[in-house]
Amino acid sequence: MLPINRAEKLMSIFMLLFFSGSLNVFVSSLSLTLIRYSFSAIVLLLLIMRLKRTLDALKSAPFIVLLIALSSASFLWSEMPEITTNSIRGEILPMAIFSLYLASRFSLREQLELVVSALGISTLLSIFVVITNPAVGVHSNDVFAGAWRGVFEQKNTLSAHMALTVISCFTLSIKNSDRGSRLLGQIGLAAAIGTVILSTSKTGLIVSLLILAILIAYRFYQWKGKETILFLDLSAMALASTAVVVFSFWNPIMYGLGRDPTLTGRTLIWEIVIQKIWQKPLLGYGVSAFWATGSPYAVEVGINVANDYIPPHSHNGFLELALSIGLVGLTLFVVDFCQSYGLALQLAYKAKESSKIWPFAFLSFLLIYNMTESILMRLATIFWVVYVATSISLKLKKQ
Repeated sequence: MLPINRAEKLMSIFMLLFFSGSLNVFVSSLSLTLIRYSFSAIVLLLLIMRLKRTLDALKSAPFIVLLIALSSASFLWSEMPEITTNSIRGEILPMAIFSLYLASRFSLREQLELVVSALGISTLLSIFVVITNPAVGVHSNDVFAGAWRGVFEQKNTLSAHMALTVISCFTLSIKNSDRGSRLLGQIGLAAAIGTVILSTSKTGLIVSLLILAILIAYRFYQWKGKETILFLDLSAMALASTAVVVFSFWNPIMYGLGRDPTLTGRTLIWEIVIQKIWQKPLLGYGVSAFWATGSPYAVEVGINVANDYIPPHSHNGFLELALSIGLVGLTLFVVDFCQSYGLALQLAYKAKESSKIWPFAFLSFLLIYNMTESILMRLATIFWVVYVATSISLKLKKQ
C-alpha cells in the first residue's frame, strides 16, 4: 500500500471515530473543535485535488445534495438562527464534506473495512473506560444505574453504535475470502454483542438480532427465478401478519418484554411532535432549533410526558428530519433512501463478497433503528456520514 493511501485510510478511521463521538471522553472541547475544522480543511483540499471524481459523486446523488443544501439554508427560517448556524458550520457541512470524500475516494469494500476498524476501536475504548474508570463508563446514581455507556454519554448511544458494530462485523465475516478479515469480523461481532447486552438496551439487542436474522437469510434474496418471487411473497405475508399481531396485542407484548407500552414516553412525544410538524409543515423549524436549550417547544413536549422533563430529541429519525427541514426535506430523504435501498437490494441479489451485502445491511439497520431513535442528520454522527457515503457510492456504482 502506498504511504498516501495508508495515510488517507488512517485519517478516515480517525474521522469516523470523531463523528461517532468516541473521542469525546479523552479530548477537550477545544481540541475537538480544532480536529473538526482542520481535518475538514484537509478533506476539502483532497476533494478539490480530485475534482472530476468529486463532481461525478455530486452529480450521481441529486436528492442527497438537495437535502444537504436545504439543511444548510435552514438558518434563513430557523426559530433560533444562531444555534442553527452553529450546527450547520460544525456538523452538517463537515459531515457532508467527509461523506463525499469517502464515497469518491474509497470503494464499498474499503468503506466497510474502515467502518469496522473505527467501530472496533470504539468498542475497545468503551471496554477500556468501563474497566479503568467505571465512574465514566458505567451509569450510576440515575435510572440506568449499572448499565454500560462506555465512551458515550448514555447507554442508548453506546447500544446504537454497538448494534452497528454487530452488523458491520458480521457482514465483513461472511462471503469474504480474506481469512484475516473474517477473523477480525468474528472477534468484533462477539465483543459488540457482549457490549450491547451490558448496555441493557433492549432496542439495540432486538435490532441487532433482527438484522442478523435478515442477513443470515440474505441468500434467499439472490435471484433464483420463481423461487425468489415465492420467497418475497411469503416474506411480505409474514411481515404483514407480524405487524397485525404486534399492533393487536401491543400492550401485552410490551408488558411481557418489561417495557412501557408508550415505549418510555416515546409515543407521547411523537403525538405532540406530529402536531408541531403540521404547524410548520414545509420547511420545519431549522436544524437543531426545535430541541435547543431555551426552546419553548421542547418544554411543551416534555410537559406532556412527565413533570420537569425535556426530551433531547424526537426518538424517531424521520420525525426529527421533518422538524428540522420540514416535509420537503423528509421527502427528499425518502426518495433518496428508496433509490439507495433498491440499488442495495439489486447488489445483494448477486453478492459474491461481503462488501456487496453491506449497503443492504446498513440501510436495513438505519431504517429499523430510526423508528425509535434519532440517528439520522442530528448532531455530528457516524450514522449520517455512512448513510451519505453509501448512498452516493451505490449511485456511482450504477453509472
